[in-house]
Amino acid sequence: MDLQTGRRNGILTITISGRLDGYGAGQLSEAWAAALQDDDRSAVFDLSGLSYLSSAGIRVLIAAKKQLKERNGILALAGIQEYPKSVLDMAGVTSIFSIYSGVEEAVDACRRPQDSLSVIDGLARTPVVRDGVSYTI
Repeated sequence: MDLQTGRRNGILTITISGRLDGYGAGQLSEAWAAALQDDDRSAVFDLSGLSYLSSAGIRVLIAAKKQLKERNGILALAGIQEYPKSVLDMAGVTSIFSIYSGVEEAVDACRRPQDSLSVIDGLARTPVVRDGVSYTI
């Protein structure tokens, strides 16, 4: 298996080629932990070169998805081929992933505004008027 990590328009992208089996799942898990930064909310896994997917690989994908969900982000799978897609279907987990035909489409989906993490955005309120004075936070 071959792994490449990078960033496209500020979104973490991991390109996976070859077989994502038990051994490859360990490599992917390590690469994911090393590449994920504190401010990453979403990521794209480019699976266009993936020819095989095992249950161990699915577990890593699900763990990454859960980690990003805690950050109010998404894990986008891009370019998934027929066999790996059928493995996800058989495992019954296809519906939990955001799947896109290409990397650019997936990156665009990740760049859409998500729920804001800004404390100030959470404090914004409509103005309150008391004794003729308007107060706004």
